[in-house]
Amino acid sequence: MRAGVLTASLLAVLCLAGGCSSSKCESVCEDANECEVSERAADVECTPYCEDVEAFQQRAVAAGQADCNALFEAHLDCWEQNTAQICSKEFTGCSDAAKAWRDCVGVYCKTDAAKTDPNCSGGNTRLLPF
Repeated sequence: MRAGVLTASLLAVLCLAGGCSSSKCESVCEDANECEVSERAADVECTPYCEDVEAFQQRAVAAGQADCNALFEAHLDCWEQNTAQICSKEFTGCSDAAKAWRDCVGVYCKTDAAKTDPNCSGGNTRLLPF
């Protein structure tokens, strides 16, 4: 019993020290945030960003738009497979996946329903992919 409690405590401490991720989005985001500021599109707080992406996509679907989640997951999968390249400006291997997701959510941002959405501006999403 004590060993179980000690193991759980140790894992909790390691997660706090090492930044354990609770989702694929947060894991990829944390990898991107390891890059120098000049090497990334944006420095974001991972948990709020990932929650915002999820909520944004839910609002779009509720407004009758296509579900873009599979495209966002494909974008995350690409970065999971290319983690070593995430800080490279020359690497464009995940650009198509990012564009596909932004194009999909961009359709929602062009609708009347999105005029007051905080993640839309000028018919485009403000959420940047990694």
